[in-house]
Amino acid sequence: MISVKGVSLRNYGKVTGITRNILPSILVTTRKLPRAIGSQLVRKEYDMRRIIVTMILKDENLEQLAEELAELLDFEEPEAIEFEDQPNRVYYGTLETEISKEDVLENMGRITLNFLCPDPHKYEPETVHRIEHDGTQTQGTVIIEGKDTPPHMFITLQESVTDLLITNADKELRIIYNLAAGDVVEVDCKTRKVFINGILQMTSVDLKRPNFFLLKKGANLLTFSALSNVEVKYRQRWL
Repeated sequence: MISVKGVSLRNYGKVTGITRNILPSILVTTRKLPRAIGSQLVRKEYDMRRIIVTMILKDENLEQLAEELAELLDFEEPEAIEFEDQPNRVYYGTLETEISKEDVLENMGRITLNFLCPDPHKYEPETVHRIEHDGTQTQGTVIIEGKDTPPHMFITLQESVTDLLITNADKELRIIYNLAAGDVVEVDCKTRKVFINGILQMTSVDLKRPNFFLLKKGANLLTFSALSNVEVKYRQRWL
């Protein structure tokens, strides 16, 4: 079964069909080579994902049910779409096509819902990984099983420093600021923003080391230059 924003569509009728592609739409760019057979692959990237749901509304009061369903599906930003056969996986989509009340009545409650997912990934619930300093250094390893994903880090300083360097392999993010023990540095790699004690401080980012990195598939050794206790929040994601 399918639910939208945590509400099962079973409340409105019977779902008769669900279409989900194994992979989202693929955009392929090629280049023709002179005096050669075929073309050269330049780039392949994933586009948006579409989910198609067909259902028959309950025949109790079609007009009222259509209005209640419209209320559920009326949202501007992508919302959570979940399936019982894919536990711990969440898609984020929005309704792509309009459904008129007249069509619902004429088709005896048979409707088709076309959802568009601008972000083609499906997500697991949020994971919180804690890293504590050992008295001499602060580092820890985060394991990613799915696709690369952005971390959201909360770093509580245990000493006073004038800068903080965060490293993940060859990616470095340096924050220049007079930090005291107890200060909390928040780094959101998805929105590429830095907050210090809850206040946006983008001028603290060193323009020579401005890398808001992704956690790569596999082991990610995160190192923090100052003694600190860290919460790394992230969501495993898959295509």
